[in-house]
Amino acid sequence: MENTAPLWLNPRWLKSLLSETSTPTRPEVESILDKAMTMENLTVEETASLMRVKDPELKQLIRETARKVKGKAYGDRIIITAPLHLTNICSSECTYCPSRVNNKAIERKRLSMDEIREATTRLVQQGHKRMVLAVSHVTAEDIDYIHDAVETVNSVSDGGEIRSVNLKVEGLDANDFRRLKEIWDVNVVISFQETYDEECYRATHLAGPKADFFAHLNVPDAIFDAEMKDCGFGLLLGLSDWHFDVLAMIQHSEHLIDKYGVFPHTVNLSRLCRVPGSLLWPAPHALSDEEYIDCIAMVRLAPTRASSFPPASPAICGSRPAMRAPPSFIPAAWPIPMNPGQRPPISRCRSRISPRAILTRSCAISSRPPITFPRSAPPAAAWAGPVRNSWKWCATAA
Repeated sequence: MENTAPLWLNPRWLKSLLSETSTPTRPEVESILDKAMTMENLTVEETASLMRVKDPELKQLIRETARKVKGKAYGDRIIITAPLHLTNICSSECTYCPSRVNNKAIERKRLSMDEIREATTRLVQQGHKRMVLAVSHVTAEDIDYIHDAVETVNSVSDGGEIRSVNLKVEGLDANDFRRLKEIWDVNVVISFQETYDEECYRATHLAGPKADFFAHLNVPDAIFDAEMKDCGFGLLLGLSDWHFDVLAMIQHSEHLIDKYGVFPHTVNLSRLCRVPGSLLWPAPHALSDEEYIDCIAMVRLAPTRASSFPPASPAICGSRPAMRAPPSFIPAAWPIPMNPGQRPPISRCRSRISPRAILTRSCAISSRPPITFPRSAPPAAAWAGPVRNSWKWCATAA
């Protein structure tokens, strides 16, 4: 993959849009929202204009329009997807992630085919039809393992079956994706960019394959160059200013539409939370619940046909307020935790009850009182040094 800056990303222009202080008038806001209701994607400029709205009544109108757009595209349904972590073995050092290579506090595990079959059987018995296989990081040698895992999942039929299997994977290039396509015609490949802010990205991705900002930025191109069917986006909100990340993601979507004639199939909006083994807390640019809802609304209005969904993983949070947006997809509780030695009951995942009940169970892991987050954070340079120093200390001490 290319390790140079792509032409479609223009950070300076995006930051200039966000630095504007003029607020749009009500007729201007209504005109933009009317365009969104026609299911036409909003431009970067139009989205930035909505982000500058301060009037509470207009902000509520934006949220209500986002809800209507979601209903127009998907109706009242919310699809429940069951994620299954195949392994927590990783060769990258991402400061926010418990699977980072230098975290010695967790047991490393790669599920055997028998364990994958057992987990899939239990998910099928609970009524699940859709699954995402999540892999922390793989090499070209692991593609056969992924193929065997998919074959194992598809072989399970115990009163039901998994009809759709998607893949969340890091570390592959276009040639690897081509080889993967030869052995498995995957529906959607999900790639988390985490943040489009280069300074924040490099400050939190310290070593390993994922530390290459531009190579990771070009993963969706590699996916479509390999003629994969579809691609999913992902942001880890809290690493950088969410306004910038959303605008950059819209630029990324426009690039895919111009080059490949497609848009992201899904957009995962995760909020950074504190987890054991993480080196990054508090989040440098943490979001309040209200800001999180505004973020989901902007994503819903901009790439209107992309399905947005919040996570339900122990490493990330934000599902409760997201129900007020609302999302199109909700992952059920993760059946395989980050530390396989502390395995919770898989019975948390139940797809035969309402999505709201599933969401309540999925969020049981973060039942602490709401945290009041700061609305602003210092630039990356103010906190990048301490993060790097603590990473070096952990690597040395280990």
